[in-house]
Amino acid sequence: MVPLATVLLAVPDQRSLAPLLESLFEQNVKDIEILVISPVHREDARWLPGDLPIKNLLVSANSAPGMVMNLGAHSARGHYLVTLASEARLRDNRWLFRLLSPFLDAKVAVVSGKDYNPDLLSGPCSSYYLELADYLLTPEYGPSQDNGAFRLDLVIKWPFDETLPRCVDKEWTFRILQAGYRVVMDYEARVELLENIGAESQLRALWENHQAIASFLRNKDTAALLWKLALAKRNFGEVLRALMLWY
Repeated sequence: MVPLATVLLAVPDQRSLAPLLESLFEQNVKDIEILVISPVHREDARWLPGDLPIKNLLVSANSAPGMVMNLGAHSARGHYLVTLASEARLRDNRWLFRLLSPFLDAKVAVVSGKDYNPDLLSGPCSSYYLELADYLLTPEYGPSQDNGAFRLDLVIKWPFDETLPRCVDKEWTFRILQAGYRVVMDYEARVELLENIGAESQLRALWENHQAIASFLRNKDTAALLWKLALAKRNFGEVLRALMLWY
């Protein structure tokens, strides 16, 4: 029987997986399998109570993020590829249900909660559809593989870029929005990340992420695309945003 979702956990070291595995087992969506991708064999990635399918995939420690995501996709059996940071802590036992619910809309390609930006909301709703124009201006607030669900058939059709050192999820989102699919950012589907990163490490990560994003989003090209979107929608505000980005 094909599971509803495959949960992909990329684990760079020997940190304990027990709390995360237990919280996944407690989710009210039971029709899942778990893939643990790690450079070392994980003895704790063999069995869970209730015979929840779990498998360990070995990869090189310096494997490109896109290669790891594609390996997970080709090893997955579920309809959706759910990706989680190994330090994630789920909010409650309905987290996975909330993450997968937007896929009732057949045009939704990805759902994410980690980089949700409340400032982009225009009302009290806890989720919103990310449009291409918004994404072009603030790609850092797009879906994240630390906390996301991707339609597996679309990942197989359009694999992640294996040449990028970072932000492969952001680049994939750019292509999927261009193809006309919908992206959902959902505050209720977010997770908590346990690790506290120092200010210097945060600044370095921010700089590296912006460099990675700049490698596939160039300002002039982005402004030109925004201009076309603005004219198509006959939206003067969008025209102004395109002009601001161009200059």
